[in-house]
Amino acid sequence: MRSSNRRSFAINLLNTALRKALRENDPRIKEAAEALSKGNFSKYSDILNEIVGEENFAFKDIKAA
Repeated sequence: MRSSNRRSFAINLLNTALRKALRENDPRIKEAAEALSKGNFSKYSDILNEIVGEENFAFKDIKAA
């Protein structure tokens, strides 16, 4: 496997683990998913922005979780 492929593979593994950990450990992720499924985009957005505001995770990772 080429170095760039190994690096991409490792990054994907880390991203997957991070997103799984968010889903399993932050109840706001479930709350955001429920809000989205009910069409409450304002609440969904508020929750995501709250988590992003803590500056621990990137928006794309929170949204993907």
